[in-house]
Amino acid sequence: MKDSHIHSGLIEHTYDDIFSIAEKAKEIGLSEITILEHFSPFKIKYPSNSDKSNTIFIDKIPKAYLRRTSIIKQLIKECNLSEKKIGIKIKKSLEVDFHPKFINEIKKLKEFELDYLTLGCHYVEDPEASEENKLLHIGFQENIEYFVKKYGIEELFSIYFKNILAGIKAGLFFVVAHLDFPKKFIKDYDSKIILNQIKPILIEIIKRKIILEVNIKDIDKGIIYPGIEIIKLYKKMGGKNISIGSDSHSIKDLEDSINKRKELDRLFKIEKAVGLQ
Repeated sequence: MKDSHIHSGLIEHTYDDIFSIAEKAKEIGLSEITILEHFSPFKIKYPSNSDKSNTIFIDKIPKAYLRRTSIIKQLIKECNLSEKKIGIKIKKSLEVDFHPKFINEIKKLKEFELDYLTLGCHYVEDPEASEENKLLHIGFQENIEYFVKKYGIEELFSIYFKNILAGIKAGLFFVVAHLDFPKKFIKDYDSKIILNQIKPILIEIIKRKIILEVNIKDIDKGIIYPGIEIIKLYKKMGGKNISIGSDSHSIKDLEDSINKRKELDRLFKIEKAVGLQ
């Protein structure tokens, strides 16, 4: 049993260190985990307090660059030590917000001894906003509501998926996380409105043998990313490479993920979908 999406306390996601997370992972029966932190190449002039605490930003200030590289090196060091001491396989990754303008900055991540990069976008661009306020973090309800009210649900996904597709085609990523993430705060969401938009993405994922993550963080709220209809479409198109990501931000989350996996199994049995490994 593996978990492809676990955050540590290196950048204030939680106070739990990698060693303690690895201990708990082994205790609950996981054979392999991936530890990753958010990484954004965007130069955001006024990042929110939440952004500043849980994302490694590229910045033109040298000190920020040093902070970025030191955190990544620390992530690698702690994962390697914990793997050796605890005896559980630990993959090292970064959850990267992709944007074509910053592809060169993202390519620099290949200099680090990471196992792979994870594509997990959290931003959309507001077409009518000024340059310094253009990026909206869609992990916040008020930002989703603002964008949907102004442009509509389909436009939200259109802009989001355009960026996801560009990230996949860049050839830098091994896993795609929470593919339909913008639905998180959309009332009366129906996946049928985005199935045609998502087909080109699934085609590229399958062609490039990229792993599609099934993110179960919000399954207790009745939500998985991507939704069942998208996973069914992926399977129908010939997709086979799926991972389970708990998106844990604490040891408590990791403990809870066992019951969430059981709920996922139950959900797929009800839907008569293909079983997941």
